[in-house]
Amino acid sequence: MDNGNDFVMLFSLSIIALIIIAWIFLQNAILSHLVISGLILSGCRSYADSSFTEFHKQRIHTMKPQYLSITILTILLYIFTSPGAMADYERCEYKRQQLEHQLEYALAYNNAHRVAGLQSALRRINEYCTDKRLLARKETKVSEKKRKVMEYQRELEQARASGKREQITNKQSKLDEAREELVKARSELPNGPVE
Repeated sequence: MDNGNDFVMLFSLSIIALIIIAWIFLQNAILSHLVISGLILSGCRSYADSSFTEFHKQRIHTMKPQYLSITILTILLYIFTSPGAMADYERCEYKRQQLEHQLEYALAYNNAHRVAGLQSALRRINEYCTDKRLLARKETKVSEKKRKVMEYQRELEQARASGKREQITNKQSKLDEAREELVKARSELPNGPVE
């Protein structure tokens, strides 16, 4: 390997290390998400730039396999870490902390309009936002999905009674889709999927 390829490989490994560090050590989920996005974009750019050989002469538009695999690995790492970074985004305490943090900045920079807006938003969150309400919304969603599953089961039984294959297949696919939605809605509950 020549010095250019060694440098690119070292650079790619350092980007992967930075992504892991950002994911582990940053307390703010949104900031962590943005840092990881920026690192991936800057990393992919350097791989693409370094992987073209005499682009202006030969017009080779393909990425070298080692750079492509590292880029794909980095993107997969991003995809798998993003949902975890956003997991607490809906919780009331998280919203409250973010508003208080923004309020500190607004007070530090004497931004009266921003302070008034943030204080109003904080009052609304303290008054109306409770984790019990969020849980109630999720439970309502689960019960709605259960109702749809039961409705599609009834329709499937009616289709089976009629004996029409196309209608049976159509109703079965709708039932399967409704069951998947129900499983997803149950998995959003804090205690995980409930059967």
